[in-house]
Amino acid sequence: MPDSNSSMSPTITAMIRLDHMHVLTAFHRYHADTAWWRKRAIVNSVCAALEIHAEPFIRHCAAY
Repeated sequence: MPDSNSSMSPTITAMIRLDHMHVLTAFHRYHADTAWWRKRAIVNSVCAALEIHAEPFIRHCAAY
């Protein structure tokens, strides 16, 4: 019987592509004349996305 979760959840590749698009969009919203609070929100959003993807790699490296 096929796994019912596989057809319902996105693949890891699709998730990474979506996050990549999110980061590119954020990058294009960041301008020198943007308010400091908006810049901070953009940076925090991008950093959160990077932390999510880096966590498995960090755990893998810590095992060695």
